[in-house]
Amino acid sequence: MVERENQAMRMLHENMLDVFRWRSILSTSLLLLGAIAYQVCAYIWSWPLWPAIAACIGAIVLFVLFVFIWPRLEYQYFAFAVHEEEMEIKQGVWFRSHVLIPMSKVQHVETETGPLLRTYGLASTMIVTAAGTHKISGLLQKEADELKSYIGKLARVVDTDE
Repeated sequence: MVERENQAMRMLHENMLDVFRWRSILSTSLLLLGAIAYQVCAYIWSWPLWPAIAACIGAIVLFVLFVFIWPRLEYQYFAFAVHEEEMEIKQGVWFRSHVLIPMSKVQHVETETGPLLRTYGLASTMIVTAAGTHKISGLLQKEADELKSYIGKLARVVDTDE
C-alpha cells in the first residue's frame, strides 16, 4: 500500500455556491416560464387548468430544491487533494465517486473560465488522462493557475522517474 503524506482534502471556494445557485436559477426559471406559458394558453383556448397549476407548483418546488438545497449539498460533497504521486477527487450527492488519478497518467492540465465563473473570480482546472477528463470547478483564478502548474510539475517529475 502506498503511504501518502497526511494532507487534508480541500473544498471549493465559497463563491462556487453562488455559481451553483445561478445555474439552477437559469435552468429552473425556464421550467417555470414553460408552466406559465401553458397557463396563459389554457386561459386563452379554454384548456384544462389543472395541468398548468400542477406544473407551476412542481416548478416552484424544484426551484426551491435546486436553488436553496442542492447547491449546498454539491458544495459540501466535493473535495480534492493533490499528493506527490496521485490526485484524489471526491464528489457526488446521490452517487458518490472517489477517484484517484496517478500523476504518471496525467497527459495535460488546463484551466478555463466562463462568464459566470469569471463574475465571481473563479476558474476550473481540468486534469486530462487517457481515461478521461477530471474537472475541479470553483477555485479562485490564481489558485486554479497554481494548481495547474503544480500538477503539471508533479506529472513531469513522475514521468521522468520511470
